[in-house]
Amino acid sequence: MADRLLVNYEELGILATSAETVTQNLRDIRGLPGHDLTHSPKTAHGLLEFESAWDKRRDELADALGAVSQALRVISDSFATVDTELVNALEGE
Repeated sequence: MADRLLVNYEELGILATSAETVTQNLRDIRGLPGHDLTHSPKTAHGLLEFESAWDKRRDELADALGAVSQALRVISDSFATVDTELVNALEGE
């Protein structure tokens, strides 16, 4: 059994922020701007199918990563709060 528990909650907060940024970037990306495939209907159809499937998968990925980022934020905030409360309690003694 460990004598102490070390949690770098500041790094967890940074990781949560990074995950939130990636999640937002995933949600913001849509389509391939500037690609005109009207001259090739078969290719245009294939690209549309790919984009539709990727949009669905990207949304699923963004949802999962969003849940992870929320969990990281809650864990980081919880440890920060407990740490502050313990410091205040020890200083009050």
